[in-house]
Amino acid sequence: MKNIRLTNIIICFFAIAAGLSSCSDDWLDTRPKDMIVYEDFWKTREDLNDAIAGCYRSAIDDWKVDNPTWYKGAVGLMILWGELRADNLTTGGGITTDESRVMTCNISYSNRLASWSPIYTVINNCNIFLDNADLVLNHVEDMSQAEVDAYKAEALALRSLMYFYLVRTYKEVPLRLKGFRTNDDETDVPKVSEASVITQLITDLEWAYDKAYNSYDNNSSYDYDKGRFTKTSVAALQADVYLWAEMYPECEEACNRVLANKTIKLYNSSLDHWIFPVFKTGNSTESIFEFQYGSSSEGKVNNVLFESYGSNRRTEHFRAPLEDNTGWSLNAIFTINEAVDDADIRQLYSYSSSLSSVTGSASINKFVSSETTRANWVLYRLPEIYFMKAEALVMQNFDENKEEALELVNKIFMRSHPTFLEIQKLKIENYNTQQSFLDLILLEKQKEFLFEGKRWFDLLRTSRRDANPMRVFNDFVLRNIPIEYRSLAESKFKSEWARYMPIPEEEMKTNTKMIQNPFYETSSTIVIN
Repeated sequence: MKNIRLTNIIICFFAIAAGLSSCSDDWLDTRPKDMIVYEDFWKTREDLNDAIAGCYRSAIDDWKVDNPTWYKGAVGLMILWGELRADNLTTGGGITTDESRVMTCNISYSNRLASWSPIYTVINNCNIFLDNADLVLNHVEDMSQAEVDAYKAEALALRSLMYFYLVRTYKEVPLRLKGFRTNDDETDVPKVSEASVITQLITDLEWAYDKAYNSYDNNSSYDYDKGRFTKTSVAALQADVYLWAEMYPECEEACNRVLANKTIKLYNSSLDHWIFPVFKTGNSTESIFEFQYGSSSEGKVNNVLFESYGSNRRTEHFRAPLEDNTGWSLNAIFTINEAVDDADIRQLYSYSSSLSSVTGSASINKFVSSETTRANWVLYRLPEIYFMKAEALVMQNFDENKEEALELVNKIFMRSHPTFLEIQKLKIENYNTQQSFLDLILLEKQKEFLFEGKRWFDLLRTSRRDANPMRVFNDFVLRNIPIEYRSLAESKFKSEWARYMPIPEEEMKTNTKMIQNPFYETSSTIVIN
């Protein structure tokens, strides 16, 4: 029996290939005219443009199966996988049953947020691109191998990004490196180990970094360099992968590759807070890579953003917790040495509450709320590179590197405290052990990246190297789970595999080579028909 998941996503790769129409550039507006006849494709430079645009577009496309309001495409899953099980969010008026169950650690393989179909759609599109891109060289005389390789580097980086999210969410996943076009292709693929996936990503990303462009040299817009993978954005992904794999010297080197690009710099302005240009205008100077969306009148609307955090047309699914049914308040993270830190403007511009408020929850106002305005999703920006490098330095040699690491953290801390004087910087004597410094990075990164889909993966990564992994779950995760579910969640988190998602229901039903993740075997294993 062929896989239903693959039946859904083989709807002709190029039927979904379309330019990132949210942007003003010609490249982003291109659409394939007629690619149903597959053999007629891969003959022009424009074909490559259209095809790589289709790969990016498939990441932001909505994934609708049986519910017209289901907006969890690949990017949507990436955001929610990175937030829902952490301590940044509580329920809003529009929350779904599936979302609520993930937040209370009550996950089954039938939960739609456990579906990986949108992610593998992007992977398959990238694979088809990689399988066929070289064919253009047979038809375009003035096209070099280096130019084609630059396109392939984009597809390889995007595929690697998808696998990186999969391996952090499921731990073991099928590793498909060749594309399929019809249901006659063999689609039953077994899982491989996490180590196998990470090894593949390291190899692929090094090749992509070597072949990618430094810049697309398009003077009309930032969209080319911010919305397509360049050497800088590939290096940011490399740093993230290396940090997860605990390869700290390599992580530091990848961070340095990013920092070598002097066009990437923190947004600072005495007249305007950085939140607006970074998140509400988009493609800012500190942005490294963004998924490019449009407005309700032009381009692809960022449905998952508006659905999750609310808009002028929708009720939000999630809010910021302020001592609701968990007793946990996000205000508690805005402290310095246990004193209230009301000078940190990240709190003011991230959610609508003063630090003295105890109202149950607060609306999230960090992002665009009007659907008539474009709302990109920022995947990497410069502050994350500072934090990753600081963590890599501390993990290599704390005593030798702590001052350099603190300098990196202070870049973000002082940007967020515009009224502070130099004397009010964070001081090393308050974080003079490796553990206390790592806790500082974890805290400052939480403040900086509230609601940006980072927090769960930071907590999971921290727990993996901790001598007592449950310390992380007890100190951070469980505090945001409603009291009536907390004991059960605690017992689940004691199992390593409970920290990952189950293999999706449709995969278990149709893939004869698939084995359910261990924690979910008793409740999710089914008989293959």
